[in-house]
Amino acid sequence: MKIRLIYINEWLLAYSKGTFITDKHDPYCISGYSLSTRTVLSSYARDNIMDVLTGDSFYINYLWNTIHNSFYIVLTPKIGSKYEYPASGLTATSQCPVERLDSLVIVYGKKQGWHIFGENTQVIKEKISKGILVSKRLFYNLRC
Repeated sequence: MKIRLIYINEWLLAYSKGTFITDKHDPYCISGYSLSTRTVLSSYARDNIMDVLTGDSFYINYLWNTIHNSFYIVLTPKIGSKYEYPASGLTATSQCPVERLDSLVIVYGKKQGWHIFGENTQVIKEKISKGILVSKRLFYNLRC
């Protein structure tokens, strides 16, 4: 919980600047053409982003991306949460979702700063098993 408290102000600042939810991941901008597959937040998660970030509807898991050397913070809806599927996957050039996604991820990019997108828990587990994502605590232990 400490990391969420540390970074919440940065996330809210990114949201106020319009960079936290990029057009690529915004359900109200999916009519835009994209050459790659992408994820979009559900309109419910988008419309209630303050609750997503500050409420108690999600479990939070702090991971470290060993490729990008940055946080990979996973928000998974709690059982019975109103955010059962907080995002969807779209194929390139499509405006229609093809996959329901059960997690949200917050990352920090050097160019973009803090931003959020959807992901499938199974994909996250695969990245963990390959060592791409590690527990933040484990990352610190490996570096010491």
